[in-house]
Amino acid sequence: MEPVIRAASAADAGAIAYAAYLAGQGHCRASTYDLMIPGGRPGPTAERIYLIKRLVEAETVCWLHYSHYRVAVLDGSVAASIGAFRAEDSGNIDLIKALRETGWTDEEIARMSTEVRVYARVEPPVPRDAWMIENAAVLPGFRRMGLMTALLEAVVDEGRRTGLKTALLACHMGNEAARRLYERAGFVITAERTDTEFETVFGCPGMWQMTLELQGPTR
Repeated sequence: MEPVIRAASAADAGAIAYAAYLAGQGHCRASTYDLMIPGGRPGPTAERIYLIKRLVEAETVCWLHYSHYRVAVLDGSVAASIGAFRAEDSGNIDLIKALRETGWTDEEIARMSTEVRVYARVEPPVPRDAWMIENAAVLPGFRRMGLMTALLEAVVDEGRRTGLKTALLACHMGNEAARRLYERAGFVITAERTDTEFETVFGCPGMWQMTLELQGPTR
């Protein structure tokens, strides 16, 4: 059965939240969202996924909002998702607004901001002319079906239509399966950002910055 690739809707928020958690983990022992939403055991717990879902479907449009996402649907179920947006939409001001909208207190937001600093140290810098690709993941049970390849093609084409120069994503260092997938789509590693505390928490040295020139010759 051929997947349906489409823009996400609010009804897809739960699947997008779960995929976002998995993308934040990659092949590592922890996810970025374990830092963002601490408490209890690490992992895609029901509470953690619910809190991410609230941000995905909030009225405030931050970088987690469903309007920035495309999904792959198989037999009526969302099997994979990917986020793509202009660099100007990648900041955290609107995220803080969404957190407040969904019930986070200022104290909780401040604590979260402190916890995620370990990830911020390995996060690639964002050029103003970048098309950002984030939270790309295939849900368990749907892997090795070409879904992420199809989603990547869709969002890269969308990025080209925006007129932006470069697509940018971050990949956990050592995640060879993800690296090969992105390289087949035309991305190349342009920087490595490492941090000892990040390695202690996540079990990998840092992140690869991977880029694709959007306005050059098509492959």
